Amino acid sequence: MAHRYAIYFSPATASHLGAFGAEWLGRTVEGQDLSPPTFAHIDDESWRVAVASPRAYGFHATLKPPFRLHDSYNENDFLSAVEAFSAKSNPVGLGSLSISQVSTFLALTSEYSDGIGRLASALVMDFDDFRAPLTTTDVAKYRMEDLSATQQSLIDRWGSPFVMGDFRFHMTLTGSLAAGEIGRFQDELRARFAPLIDFQFQVDEICIFQQRSEDEDLLLSHRFSLRADPV
Repeated sequence: MAHRYAIYFSPATASHLGAFGAEWLGRTVEGQDLSPPTFAHIDDESWRVAVASPRAYGFHATLKPPFRLHDSYNENDFLSAVEAFSAKSNPVGLGSLSISQVSTFLALTSEYSDGIGRLASALVMDFDDFRAPLTTTDVAKYRMEDLSATQQSLIDRWGSPFVMGDFRFHMTLTGSLAAGEIGRFQDELRARFAPLIDFQFQVDEICIFQQRSEDEDLLLSHRFSLRADPV
């Protein structure tokens, strides 16, 4: 059994969007290292520092944040439940994606938010029984962040501050950047994403990522197709 599991949206590396993310982060979601990209606006070392944090998680959007599996369940129980959920769930339209500043980092954000917000909330609620309670160390890490009273209550109820009403779809591309770095990285990422700027995207799969031990990266382990018509 893995140390932690997460439910993500993560496009296949063979797709246009998945290739963009893998090339930028320098690894595939399966864990294959890739050569660093070539840059027009930043240098190699700045890139390595900037992508170190998102690279550990792979290119994705979080739907249900990483969690430890409750002792009452095993991995097969969890995967069977995800398969059943996927079989009765619809694909969700995202519309176009754009490079945006989110707090102090850069991410891809979506044109549409309602459908993906409902999907993420359903996953958080439906799979909460599979989540082991947060450890005191987990809670202490969250308490160090600048969180609202609502987000503090979300930690207590759902194990994360950025779920339910505080969920925002985003695909993280950098860690925290200094104010003077943001413009250069925006220019770099917008130039790289320009061929996809007019694409319309949807979430038609949900993915299980696993972290085998506390010191390892999260890696894709399973994909489940969402079935029926887009909403």
